[in-house]
Amino acid sequence: MFEASKIEDADPEETREWLESIDSVLRVHGAERAHYLLERLIDYTRRSGAYLPFRPNTAYVNTISPNQEREYPGDRALEKRIWEYSSVLLSASFPWARDPSRSASACPAHSIPRLASWSTRPTSAGGICRSRR
Repeated sequence: MFEASKIEDADPEETREWLESIDSVLRVHGAERAHYLLERLIDYTRRSGAYLPFRPNTAYVNTISPNQEREYPGDRALEKRIWEYSSVLLSASFPWARDPSRSASACPAHSIPRLASWSTRPTSAGGICRSRR
């Protein structure tokens, strides 16, 4: 896969000019215009016959500055209590869930809980494994 950081820049001056141009567009016209121009460049390049690899993943960039973030709409204390209560219920319902060494390594992947009826069986590791009947 193509990675710009692994290619030697054949013309650093031109690269600097392109980056300065995009920086200027960002400052004067904003991110929306810069995005539009970059999309047009990519489209034009592909239509001209150049191969540009598709990269569905990008580096995560938080586009909302901290001062623009809205106040958290939920009740954190209530959510924490619900989470703790559900954890207790889960542990009571599935005792093997408390000890990962007795469940994850002892249960085959196909017996991971799904919506179905369940039964238990002993495992060679001394725990129990829940699986569909």
